[in-house]
Amino acid sequence: MPFPYSFTSTGIVIDGYARLEIARLQGRKTIMCVEFDIPEEDALRRLILCHRRLAGLPAFCRVKLALPVAKSLKEKAIQHQQNGGKNKGSSKLTEAQKIDVRKKIASIVGISVGTLSHASDVLKNGDHEILQALCNGDIKIDRAGDGQNSPKCASAKA
Repeated sequence: MPFPYSFTSTGIVIDGYARLEIARLQGRKTIMCVEFDIPEEDALRRLILCHRRLAGLPAFCRVKLALPVAKSLKEKAIQHQQNGGKNKGSSKLTEAQKIDVRKKIASIVGISVGTLSHASDVLKNGDHEILQALCNGDIKIDRAGDGQNSPKCASAKA
């Protein structure tokens, strides 16, 4: 028996989207699924974790999916810094209170912190063709922007 589909109570498909589409094409009226009553941020984390090493979801796509999680973690880190300053008379936080946002996001996505930094730079500065190639999995994050594998350079060499 295949794994059940995973959804949130708001309808976000966490795991099993391709199987769900096949079931729709087959005209199936019911499917076995598990519904999670979790916030959207937790759903994104689960979705990313379920698809970390699948060929169908390149690392760059996982980085893009993790952007809302990163924003939330940054806000939490700022709040921890502010609370540390208010409650202790200094801005130094204990090790348990520190939040390394980049390290946490890289861990969730399944890439190194350096690759995450490069992906962030490419997201900010990359042209449309490179971004599309990254999303399609045609090139890897570490090769984006180096000129060797970009679609523009390939067409210029031909």
